[in-house]
Amino acid sequence: MRCHLAEVLVADDAGELVGTWTVHFMRWTWEYTFTADGKVTWRDPLNNESGSGRWALMGSIVNLTWTNSTEKETWNRPIRPGDQIGWCVASYGTGKIEAKKAGGGASAGLKDDLRTMANRSDFKFGSNYDQVHDRITKASAQEKREALSDQPLLTLIRHKMLFNDFAMAVELLGRQSPTGKQLTEDAVVKSACEAAWADSNVNASNPNDWRENGGYIFMNLVSGQVSTARVPSGNWGGLNLPGPEIKDIPDDSIVVGVFHTHPNPDGAGTCEDHDVQKSKIDGVPDVVRGAKGPFPCGVERRLHLAGSRGYPGPSGGDPP
Repeated sequence: MRCHLAEVLVADDAGELVGTWTVHFMRWTWEYTFTADGKVTWRDPLNNESGSGRWALMGSIVNLTWTNSTEKETWNRPIRPGDQIGWCVASYGTGKIEAKKAGGGASAGLKDDLRTMANRSDFKFGSNYDQVHDRITKASAQEKREALSDQPLLTLIRHKMLFNDFAMAVELLGRQSPTGKQLTEDAVVKSACEAAWADSNVNASNPNDWRENGGYIFMNLVSGQVSTARVPSGNWGGLNLPGPEIKDIPDDSIVVGVFHTHPNPDGAGTCEDHDVQKSKIDGVPDVVRGAKGPFPCGVERRLHLAGSRGYPGPSGGDPP
């Protein structure tokens, strides 16, 4: 299945048409190649299905006919390499076509291909990661950045993939967990640390009245945004931070760190051995709020986005 476009009124339209185009119709994306002798071919980049046909300038349109097909397809004139419009009538749908000529505008090939994949009936939970992996690994760095910034696209894919598969796909696009240092500079984490410090009773004259406070740091894999959640207060000597239950982890998110206070008004602001060891075992950095502000302890960052949505463990999670 495929359809194609139209736009040409000037004598140079034939020259503008010749070349390779990326064509979008409904949920499909194809590649068209026009040649000066009136021939045109199509190819589906996802499965390499292909076909051929003819094109002709006819007044205010370009008419396209396809071998062994009853589809009716036209492209408007004049031809616009960066923003071509047309119309298609086919057994599988009727509607507007949009196209861009190679070199005629910014490429969105990866985004279009991922969107097409996600809308196909054969894109099923548990069996679609290899398709996504193969397409992303062939993309340019720019295409990956563009796809990663397209939240509607990521939301669509998220709802069509197992969470672990989606996490690996997003990592292939370039998403990383923030480092411990980055977390200390994040406004959401800094605010949570200050609130925990305020609740730690550091002004009490008796150290037995000090209370460690803190919680978890999450990252949403679709948006990249960070959030936090508190746990019950501890005592002056420690805070219990077991791995969170899945029900307590925000939607589409993973644990990328923890935070807690060292409620000693005269504290040196250094990492304690047991904090470093726990960070290595859990696989996420620990942001400690001491008397002089927050500082990172333990591992640099959660290494991979897939794996346990809670603590990934010493391995840091599952690589793509």
